[in-house]
Amino acid sequence: MRGLSLTNQRAGRRQRLARVIARAQWATRVGCAFGLPLAVLWNASDSYVLPKLLIVRTLALLLAALWLARGVLERQLLVRRTLPDIPLLAFVVSAGISTLFAVNHNLGLIGAYDRYEGLLTIVSYAAVFWLTVQTLRGPDSAQALLRVLLVSGYVAAVFAIGQALLASAHGVGAGESAFTFSGLARAQGTMGNPNLLATFLAMLAPLVLNEAIGSASFWMRFAWINVLAVMSLALLLSFVRAAWVGAAVALAIVGFARVRPWRKPRLLVGTVTAVALAGAVLTVPTRGGLEVGHSILARVGSIADPTAGSNATRLHVWQDSVRFIASRPLLGYGPDSFGLVYPHFETGNWTPGFRIDKAHADALQVASTQGLVGLASYLGLLLASVLMFWRARKRAYTLALFAAWLAYQLPTQMNFSWLPAAAPFWLFLGAAAVLCIGPENRVQQLSIHRPCRAAAAIAAGGAALLLLVPAVVRPYQAESRFSAALQAELRGDLAAALPLLEDTRRLAPDNPVYAVGAGNLMLRTGRIDQARMAFKSAIERGSEDAAAYRSLAIIDQLTGNRAEAIWAAEKGFQLDRFSRASQELLNQTTAQ
Repeated sequence: MRGLSLTNQRAGRRQRLARVIARAQWATRVGCAFGLPLAVLWNASDSYVLPKLLIVRTLALLLAALWLARGVLERQLLVRRTLPDIPLLAFVVSAGISTLFAVNHNLGLIGAYDRYEGLLTIVSYAAVFWLTVQTLRGPDSAQALLRVLLVSGYVAAVFAIGQALLASAHGVGAGESAFTFSGLARAQGTMGNPNLLATFLAMLAPLVLNEAIGSASFWMRFAWINVLAVMSLALLLSFVRAAWVGAAVALAIVGFARVRPWRKPRLLVGTVTAVALAGAVLTVPTRGGLEVGHSILARVGSIADPTAGSNATRLHVWQDSVRFIASRPLLGYGPDSFGLVYPHFETGNWTPGFRIDKAHADALQVASTQGLVGLASYLGLLLASVLMFWRARKRAYTLALFAAWLAYQLPTQMNFSWLPAAAPFWLFLGAAAVLCIGPENRVQQLSIHRPCRAAAAIAAGGAALLLLVPAVVRPYQAESRFSAALQAELRGDLAAALPLLEDTRRLAPDNPVYAVGAGNLMLRTGRIDQARMAFKSAIERGSEDAAAYRSLAIIDQLTGNRAEAIWAAEKGFQLDRFSRASQELLNQTTAQ
């Protein structure tokens, strides 16, 4: 009897610990889902992308540790199978092979500064998706996670509207740029880029409409309509045409399928009237105010003109990208290496003063960096996702999930996958996969025998703690010191900036941007030899900055290293062939 009592006590403790771990899993998912779109680091040079990268890495590591720990306590690991699993694994393997044969291994592994779309980030996406599928306990928890994303999107939209209106009131340029259009500041909010904000909100819009249609009470429906209105306004103020099209298609899919307005004449007439009134309001001229309506209508009209503005730029980049892909078709040049190689194939100065480092079409981007092998796995992943939704088409929530997936893919195919919008997408896709799981999806149970339980628990917890330091803590410390060094340099306090930059490079020795910053500062303080080594280090680690090559060429000229000076000047010119500075330095170096 006493032995039975002890056994029951141990079983009770295991169950309580398992419940605690389950709550920790839920808190981790909810905290990351809510904080991911809103995360901003004010004490960092990269204020928007890096904090989201750190959250993604933290989420992946903690979910992995908690999933393994819970499996140890319950003496079995539950592994859910989904249709995207195999294509996603193939895509990750393709990225790994491309990294092995990359033009620059460091760039392929980590990715470019402010982009971070290297192999590690691709693995993080796959881990977030797979672990979300494994740790969500069912449809209810999946729907709750999606609603947390919706609330986060609403808060992000409020911030973005305020930012756009305040910045526009202070005055911006009249032309079109990445952050302005027709005298207005484009909404970007906590995403740091209008395209990212628009892609994120377009993905959420059909889910919000589905919630509004399905709400049982008037007040809940009113609340969801308010969320949709705020998101739509932020989406309009982003001036991202591809996201407008994606959101419109997705909302039409959900609206027509759920409401069936052709069977409700009053609803159809009311919708048409509301749209007509909105169009009339947009066309009314304002005096002394912001011409928001006319700017939106002008942007809508530009959709049909592929030869103007950024449409023309995309066409030129796509044509150059075909030659780019053909030069190394099988495995590509390595993840996130587009900016390092594309200048060799650029046939015109398509963006004067700005460097092109993406193909601005996600399929072309994958083909450029991972080759046709990566493109095949990428298309397989898209096809598997569509098939997953098709198999679950009879379920109530599936149509809205597919519409959200489509609303994300349409602008992404006209732009590219980038972490602030891509990370929430993989969280969404994991929750969607759980909602689409049916009897045909296999759940595999892996038993954990007693001799392995303690070792597995220690290994899971220890690995998570150990990896958090290099993956999360050190990048944050390096970026905060780099930002502090730049501020000290701007103040003219070079004595304070130099040790901060040295500390930055110690914490993140593989970051070429930090090495370029250190080289520039050493040049200013007369440390020629140290500056030369810093610029060489940046180049070895995949720097895309033509100025780093020009600086190295000038230093080599001064120190009499003519062969390396010519090499650096030629490389700098290849990265920036339309720059007068690069051309003049090359002429001067070769003439000498």
